[in-house]
Amino acid sequence: MDEIDLGNGYTAEWCGWHPDRKLNPQYENLPDVEKLVLLISCPHGNKGACHVKQKKHQAEYEELFKNSANWWDLVSEDPLEISPSVQFLTPKCCHGFIRQGKWVNA
Repeated sequence: MDEIDLGNGYTAEWCGWHPDRKLNPQYENLPDVEKLVLLISCPHGNKGACHVKQKKHQAEYEELFKNSANWWDLVSEDPLEISPSVQFLTPKCCHGFIRQGKWVNA
């Protein structure tokens, strides 16, 4: 997918979830998701992954990633907005929001 310019050196890119069901039959009943994870890059070259909740298929994927603390709500896809804020933890370099398609420092 295309990289999204969030301004001030921040970018984001959507990643989908499309398992090979022959190798992973346990996912047979879960549909593919075009936009499940948002990879965010900061000006320092660090990247973070956010699992993004969407109304469609939300219950199935919450169960799938139940051990992950990294869940954000998709407020708007265009312009991109997720909630709550994003904090880069390793290293702990940046903290902010994605609002109206732009990175806003916290």
